[in-house]
Amino acid sequence: MNYLGLDAIDLAAVDSTLERFVRTQQDCGQGAGDHGRSLWEEVLTHTRSGKRLRSRLVVLAAHVGERGPSAATADAVAAVAAVYGLLHAAFILHDDVIDRDDMRYGRPSLHASHAAGARSRGMSGESAIHRGYSRSILAGDLALAAAYRLLLAGTAEVQAPEREQLQRILHDTVVTTTLGELLDVELALAPAGGDAGPADLRSEALRTAELKTAVYTFQAPLMSGALLAGLETEQVQAVGRIGTQLGMAYQLEDDVQGVFGDQESTGKPVGGDLREGKHTYLMASALMSPRAAEVRELLARSAVATDADLAGITVSMRELLTRCGALDATSEQIRRHAHQAQQHIGPAQLPDPLGSTLRRLAEEIGAPR
Repeated sequence: MNYLGLDAIDLAAVDSTLERFVRTQQDCGQGAGDHGRSLWEEVLTHTRSGKRLRSRLVVLAAHVGERGPSAATADAVAAVAAVYGLLHAAFILHDDVIDRDDMRYGRPSLHASHAAGARSRGMSGESAIHRGYSRSILAGDLALAAAYRLLLAGTAEVQAPEREQLQRILHDTVVTTTLGELLDVELALAPAGGDAGPADLRSEALRTAELKTAVYTFQAPLMSGALLAGLETEQVQAVGRIGTQLGMAYQLEDDVQGVFGDQESTGKPVGGDLREGKHTYLMASALMSPRAAEVRELLARSAVATDADLAGITVSMRELLTRCGALDATSEQIRRHAHQAQQHIGPAQLPDPLGSTLRRLAEEIGAPR
């Protein structure tokens, strides 16, 4: 999905802000020498990788009208866009450890890369894996701390009420996403089907998508940009509601790609969600179908499968999810959230290019495929 050319949004100012911030941190007196410098470098690399959707959404929401933000506000926009890039880096560095994902952005994830390096230096397999996980956790911690620090420094010239609101949005987003990750873990660790009924499984899957992804991916970046653009309070709130619905659709589509996509497009091996037993809306829909027993059997096999076996199991799961109607049900849910986003856009009377871009984005995400 190309997201209507959002990748054309210029992030040069964001990159400059990130570069200056990281170089300053690397040179600070309390650094850990070369080890600390290299960890900061890895944080910078991860922040600049991928689609950088969250940073682009901040910039999109902040640049309304023909002139866009003032020079002073433009610096704050670049800083806040960088903040949400750092936040994403923190979450994926931790998430790759939680999910034991060895690939990210089409290359070995940070923990896998460091584990391989440790093994090449003679460290035992288990110790090498632990070394890699430790590195990724610490890099995520550093990125999270950096996000808070950069928000404070980068918005010093913003008026106090807006600055405090930006801080509140960031804090609430970190808490919400952390709890969403917790819910994701707890659902994944539960036996397939769990103690909840089918309706509860789907409801919990939607709640997880909202908490874990929708808030920090769409809602918070869009609201932060809208605040910097000087939009009215009611419009900022409307942008948040739109962002939640777009974020839900985005996560549900990502869940589909986790089973039906390919490594070239996702940057990660397909089938990882099956191995981790994630109860996405897609899987919850399958578990409430008449083919639930077959779904559970494939999930159980996935949990202990080798990479080679997992590829074959994934093919079987794709066929099963299609036949049992889970794929269609998830596609319909994606369209429903995209439609709800569209319903919020009109009454909000958002200035362009924000309003028109969000409208087209909702149409693209909700388009049948």
